[in-house]
Amino acid sequence: MDEQNTTPSYQIIYVYEVQENLDKLEGHGAYQTVGYVVDEQLAREMSHLNPKTPGKIIKRIAISLLDGAYYLLSDSMPIRIETTMEDVEKANALAKLTPQERQILGLK
Repeated sequence: MDEQNTTPSYQIIYVYEVQENLDKLEGHGAYQTVGYVVDEQLAREMSHLNPKTPGKIIKRIAISLLDGAYYLLSDSMPIRIETTMEDVEKANALAKLTPQERQILGLK
């Protein structure tokens, strides 16, 4: 075993998946993911962007790699971690666009 390389190349962490309710009237409809955050307080703020139909928060286990990529342990697709309310609001606005609308606007 190489004792010089003892720094782990990943870290197991909790992330919070914030979902908003697509039924803006009663809050009984389907949910869609708005974003992922590491800070539980930020997740609470995100979930209450629409006070009439608050979203929900799901605590998930993820892997954080040294290169800054995050992966849910239950999924092989990378996720994006939001760090500020401004990022949250941008992510919320982008979530409302279809993939085709994002492409037309030149957005990711």
